[in-house]
Amino acid sequence: MFIFTAASSILIFRGELAMFLGAVLLMELVVGKVSLLRVLVVGLFSLLVWIPLTVAVDSFFWGRLLWPEAEVMYFNVVLNKSSDWGVQPLLWYFYSALPRALGSSLLLLPLAPILDRRTIILLFPCFTFISLYSLLPHKELRFIIYTFPVLNTAAGATAARLWINRSKSSLSRLISLALLGHLVLNLLASSTLLYVSSLNYPGGQAIRTLHQLEVSTTPHLSVHLDVLACQTGVTRFTQEVPGWVYDKTENLTDEELGRFTHLVVAGQHRDTLQLRPFLETHKFIGQVESFTGVRFSYTKIPPVEVESKPALY
Repeated sequence: MFIFTAASSILIFRGELAMFLGAVLLMELVVGKVSLLRVLVVGLFSLLVWIPLTVAVDSFFWGRLLWPEAEVMYFNVVLNKSSDWGVQPLLWYFYSALPRALGSSLLLLPLAPILDRRTIILLFPCFTFISLYSLLPHKELRFIIYTFPVLNTAAGATAARLWINRSKSSLSRLISLALLGHLVLNLLASSTLLYVSSLNYPGGQAIRTLHQLEVSTTPHLSVHLDVLACQTGVTRFTQEVPGWVYDKTENLTDEELGRFTHLVVAGQHRDTLQLRPFLETHKFIGQVESFTGVRFSYTKIPPVEVESKPALY
C-alpha cells in the first residue's frame, strides 16, 4: 500500500517527492521489509493507474492535454526556470532552513543513530532528499517541509533514550534538565517566529483592515489590489463582502486606477512616487507594515526587537 499511495503523491501532487519517498523505499529494501519484485510490480501498476487518471482529470479542467507534475519538473529541473524566482547558496537548507524549522531539537539529531540505530531508517531518506534538493539553485523552506516530522521523530527518539537514563548519573540528570530546557527554548523560538511570520503577509492584514473600516459604512465599493497585496495574503477567500468589486488587474494606468473608490497600493511612505497621483483623488485610511529584520538590544527585556516598515496603504 505504501508504494501505491506514494506513487499517487508523486505522480499527481508533488513530483519532487520521488527523491524523498524513493529514499524511504530504498531503506525498506535494505532492511528487507519489501522485495524488489513487489516494488516493480506495484510500481508498474501505480504508473498505469495514476498517470492516466491525472492526465484525464487535469486535461479536462485545463482544456488541453496535460500532465501537471511532468510540466512542473521540466520547468524547474530541465529548464531551471525556478531560478528566476531567486537563488540561495548550496548549503542554505542546512544552515538556515533546518535550524529555523527544528530549533534546538536539531542538536539531538547527531546523537540519534548512536543512541538508537533504528533512526538511521528515518535520517537517511531525509538527508538524501535535502542534499539532492540543495542542487537546485532556487530554494524555499516549504520544499523540504515533508522531512520535518520525520526528523523530529528521530530527535524525539534521542530525547526519549536520554530521559530514560536520567537517573543513572549526575551528568544524566543535567542532560535531562537540558532536555526540558530545550522544549522551553523551542516554544519561545516558535512563538517569536510565528509573530515574525505574521508580519510577512501585509496584504492579508490590509484587506482585513479595509473590511473593518468600511464594511459597515460602504455596502458597495470597488477596490484595486496591487501585486504586493496579492502576493502577501490577499486571496479569493479574503474577498468577504458580496457587494464589493475586488480587482487585481495588473499594469493599469493612473487614470484607470483613479476610477476605483479604494486602492491597496505598495509604498514605503505616504509621499512615495507611486502614491503621488492619488493624493488629490483619494485619502489615506490605513497603513500596514511588514517585517524587515530583527535587532538585538542588550538594554531591553527581551533583548530582541522585531523591526518593521510601511508596506501597503
